[in-house]
Amino acid sequence: MLLFNLDEKICVNRNDYIVFTDTVKDIFYIFIMKFSIISVTYNCKEKIGITLDSVVRQKTDEKTDFEYIIMDGMSTDGTADTARSLSLDLPEDISRRIYIYSEKDTGIYDAMNKAVKKATGDYILFLGAGDYLYTDDVLKKTVLHAGRRCNADIIYGYVYTTINGKLKDEIRKFDIKYSLRILPIYHQAVFAARHLFNEKQFDLKYPVVADQDWMMYMYKHHKKIIYINLPVSYYEENGFSSDNPERVKAASADLESIHQKYFGIRRMIYRKLRYLILRRS
Repeated sequence: MLLFNLDEKICVNRNDYIVFTDTVKDIFYIFIMKFSIISVTYNCKEKIGITLDSVVRQKTDEKTDFEYIIMDGMSTDGTADTARSLSLDLPEDISRRIYIYSEKDTGIYDAMNKAVKKATGDYILFLGAGDYLYTDDVLKKTVLHAGRRCNADIIYGYVYTTINGKLKDEIRKFDIKYSLRILPIYHQAVFAARHLFNEKQFDLKYPVVADQDWMMYMYKHHKKIIYINLPVSYYEENGFSSDNPERVKAASADLESIHQKYFGIRRMIYRKLRYLILRRS
């Protein structure tokens, strides 16, 4: 393993280093957490700048690093060109973190799967065009709240969104009620360890809610999931899965099917009890 001096630090590899002091007991380990932030796009050149700007504004330090991957589905409105133009106007140390790809896909989750294969970060966060990281120190705060000590598979916070014209925080958790309620966890608040995608990619038979199928799978298989009380992003409600009534209806049916797949008996009992309670009320 290659070692080299960096001030008083001895680097072990790209992602970590050890600091030596006068006594052995003072040796401590610092972990550099690298995030891969991914946006999959199609014909959204008016929105991609909002998302890109929020990503490149992220503050980094000796513990925090990131890359931004835009996977464009061969947009016809110049989305990829707009993103490239915006990245060229940035300082070199920022623009080198941005990777823009244009290739055909069969849908949003196919594009996400493709993008994950390009990622090099420890944790992956998906943001849609028009979504944005809530503050310019979200990544630093995530490291501070979670850090290496947790060794989590999934770290998640919450999102803000606009409901009926009002900004509202949407806190949804992986808790004992998760297998029962139909409301999903927003993927815009979820940092998922990249290695998890070697075990399971997004299932393309769910064209609108494959992210929820993926998260329920991880929950059912007892992955280490931790919640941090932190607003991660602003989620634009009129995105892919919420701007079409028929799509919303199909998504609800698929969510019910996914719940049945992972939590069949529990879900069935819950629905029966709920029916009896509503019938008596």
